[in-house]
Amino acid sequence: MTESTLRAPSRTRPFPKPLLALTLLMLAAVLPAPAQEDVTLTLVGSAMMHGPDDEVRADLDFEFQLDADGRWDREVWAFGMNYVREGHYERSIGKMDNRGEILTLETDGDTVRLDVAMRFMGHPHIGEGMGPRRWGRYRIEVTRDGDTFRGSYQGLFHGWPVAGEVSGRATPPFVRTIDGVTPPAPGEHPRLMFRRDDLPVLRDRARNTPEGRAMLARLRERLEGDISWGNSRIPARFAAGYGVLYQITGEAEAAERAREIVARIMAGEGQHGRMLQRAPRVMATALAYDLCYEAWDEPFRRRAAAWVEHAAWDVLNMGGGGGLNDHPHSNWMGLAFGSAGVAAMAVLGDPVDFPDPPAAPPHARLAPPQDFEPGPGVPVADHEPGTMPREWLLVGPFDTAAGDDFLAGIGGRAAARPRRGQEVRFGDVTRTWELSTAFENDMLWQHDHFTGPQPALDTLVPIRRAYFSTSYYYLALRNRTPGWFRFHSGTRAGGDTAVLYLAGLRLLPGDVVHLGEGLYPVMIEIAVGSTEPWGKILLQPRFEPLTEEQAAQHKAVAEAEYLRDLREWQAGRDAWREAGEVSVRAREYVRRAQRGVARHLRDAVGERGFNLEGEGYLRMTMTLGLLQFLHGQRTALGQRFGEASGQDWLLVLPLITGIGPEGARPAYGPAGWGGRGQQEERSAAFAMGLSNVPEAYLPAARWWFDRVFGLEGGDGTFNIHLPSQAGFALMNYPFGVEPRNPGEVLPRAVRDRYHEYFAFRNAWGETEEGHASPDDLLAVFYGRGTVRHYVHQASTSPNFRIVGFGQQWADLNRVGVDEEIEGRLWGEVTFAELDEATGSGRVTLDMHRQYRLRAQDAERPEGSPSKALRAVAVDYSGRSGAPGLYAVVDTVEGLTGHTWRLGTAAQPRVEGNRFTVERGGATLTGLVVAPAEAELHPERNALRVRGGHRFFVVMTLQRDTDPPAFTAEGEGLDSRVRVGDRMVWFDGEKLVVE
Repeated sequence: MTESTLRAPSRTRPFPKPLLALTLLMLAAVLPAPAQEDVTLTLVGSAMMHGPDDEVRADLDFEFQLDADGRWDREVWAFGMNYVREGHYERSIGKMDNRGEILTLETDGDTVRLDVAMRFMGHPHIGEGMGPRRWGRYRIEVTRDGDTFRGSYQGLFHGWPVAGEVSGRATPPFVRTIDGVTPPAPGEHPRLMFRRDDLPVLRDRARNTPEGRAMLARLRERLEGDISWGNSRIPARFAAGYGVLYQITGEAEAAERAREIVARIMAGEGQHGRMLQRAPRVMATALAYDLCYEAWDEPFRRRAAAWVEHAAWDVLNMGGGGGLNDHPHSNWMGLAFGSAGVAAMAVLGDPVDFPDPPAAPPHARLAPPQDFEPGPGVPVADHEPGTMPREWLLVGPFDTAAGDDFLAGIGGRAAARPRRGQEVRFGDVTRTWELSTAFENDMLWQHDHFTGPQPALDTLVPIRRAYFSTSYYYLALRNRTPGWFRFHSGTRAGGDTAVLYLAGLRLLPGDVVHLGEGLYPVMIEIAVGSTEPWGKILLQPRFEPLTEEQAAQHKAVAEAEYLRDLREWQAGRDAWREAGEVSVRAREYVRRAQRGVARHLRDAVGERGFNLEGEGYLRMTMTLGLLQFLHGQRTALGQRFGEASGQDWLLVLPLITGIGPEGARPAYGPAGWGGRGQQEERSAAFAMGLSNVPEAYLPAARWWFDRVFGLEGGDGTFNIHLPSQAGFALMNYPFGVEPRNPGEVLPRAVRDRYHEYFAFRNAWGETEEGHASPDDLLAVFYGRGTVRHYVHQASTSPNFRIVGFGQQWADLNRVGVDEEIEGRLWGEVTFAELDEATGSGRVTLDMHRQYRLRAQDAERPEGSPSKALRAVAVDYSGRSGAPGLYAVVDTVEGLTGHTWRLGTAAQPRVEGNRFTVERGGATLTGLVVAPAEAELHPERNALRVRGGHRFFVVMTLQRDTDPPAFTAEGEGLDSRVRVGDRMVWFDGEKLVVE
């Protein structure tokens, strides 16, 4: 095969001419080394939502890789998600990575011309009208200026012309190579948790170290628990746990037990469609396959590999299930792409069967069968083009995993001619054809966005939401107007599927057929996945009329599409054979998973591990797929993401912000880290994530880990909650690292510039017993530097919190106002100074967007106040006479009814403009310096301050000592406040502490 990169010459040079499909699949057979530079070119309006008559266009980000010599890798990816309207996502052709290649490349100085061919993926949130796949061809011309690109493009999207502007930039590569890691050879297992060469060391640890013996004992203890088939994630975790036991001890019965569980999983037992269940189930099953590969016989191994490979494809395409939030910054996507990547890495180079060839498009003139007579009770509907019939015979549901053609007993789905009341038997299940009579009340549902002006059938109603099931709809259709028609099902591409058998002819959504005058038997088979309890799976079968010219055009496009599909299938089959009948598709799935995980890390996690959705959601993502992928990518591929990904800080940030042995911290978002979090979906984050901790920080990680989960005062669980997690603990625990107090290793002040999150910590103390002390002080300031919609939010406004002596003392959101404000937009840091050695620091945040009026006022056409800011200062020097000194300034111009509200650990005691909060022998004391006529109102767990629009508050936190005296000179924001040997004031832009 030809080289995988092309050096750009000063004239046009075509890539070799094998078919695009063949090139793509052959390129997929090798994972190229990470690039030296990533280039993203945004093609404005280069895709269409619903076709050429729709004015809605979507931008595509075309992503390329360049090597050290400036050569462009021929592989290109396009992502169809738009970031528009101040953080809102607005247009999308599906939030998927679409794969293509550069056909020709030409350079002229700093100008680059590219001819790119693309194939676009289907997506469950895209209607069938665009079809499940789309082809694109683009001529791009850009000029480079430093790290930026500008230019234009012309092209075809699914045959429709598009053109527009191009902008772009070059960045350091997101994927890096790890020196000294050799990718596994085909058939080499295990490879994901650990490699074969690691086993002697791991077995020695399990036999000869107290920590290793404790981990092995914990594994056996966890395997004695309830497998709980009601939670579809759990059985696969047990199967992987038995795999760990087999690898560490050599006990053959453990591998056999894993096989029994995996066989039940592959048979569909306990399956669930929600991505939070489905993807981790796939991931853990892949781990079990990897761990037990050598112990299972070849036929079962091959069957398991095929299941894992297909499951990776299914998760990546997000089909067949519900409960999906497909925005890249959603926790769903981090765990989905991570889980799929683990599955794909598990079967790289392993023997699998190749799928059947694609079916040719039917495009035929279909006469009504002459001998057809509807059976008793069969509805007969007059064909009204573009309209769905309202009465059907219905039979079902049948368990989709149990078979294929559930009507085989009455002639098969294509030939069956049922009657009302007729029984259908399949295995032990008997169903009866019944007339659906409750359409108007229960099954019909209409929504302009989802169904258009006409209603659709909610297929879950008559089967009582029987997920992962197949049902059949049947009627006789009388056509009185001969002509060409296109079949529409109303289902969504990539998700639940509907197939129509018209007089025995199989039609998929989008297929075209010519109907004569007469009566036709119509059978629809619909296989549903799952959805949320309130969700719907729709069916809206109808035939849309076409002219002769339109039908001819469709035939030409459909045949060309089919020939592309067939050639791609043939190329894939040839590559599969050439590779020794092993998986070649898994390599593409690995690349797609890498891109999805990278995008999630970039958009959600940021650069220092603070998650946009909050810490609980991050932890769920980490433990249900993300950490397993990052670990496997390192172990099996010798690759990792760069520093900008936040990968290195996934555990480092919790080490900095965790207080005491229970890990109390100012958690953001629902279901935070609080305590040890041993619930299944948030367990073992530390055991699995230790491999991401930078080497310089491992002494601190071990110090904390030992005191929480280990044998030095910890609970002895080693963070192992489910059996599969034991292998990661045994592999990742830093046996040879000498523990050191985190204060000697970690920075005490941290800034995440992507999210504008700041953490300030004073120390990591120890009790007399050597445990982690709860006496440390921590302050965090979330500046809400990014805004993404359609996901949960860590906080809906910028927020400042103070934690110390084992509890949270203060929680400050934005200033309340009378007007209805936008309230969800971002802030901008205008000043930041952090002292990593002491943990002290100062930050100023421009917050005027937070107070933008939701509905513009005629008297204030700008719609926002002229100025709004928050400045905070944290001082741990002790020179104030207290361990912690804190100051806050809030100003909001141009609005009314300002209320400054501080959430507190207990009801404050107020004396004039001073307040005190007491709890557990410690106190938080404060002085409200501004407004000058401040009104302090204590509540059960809060302090409200009113009296102006400029607020200046100074606080100290102490225990076992009297609070220092506060002395204020001046008035309002011009005041200077002395606290011990410290002077605090506001200079108009920032707080000053001297």
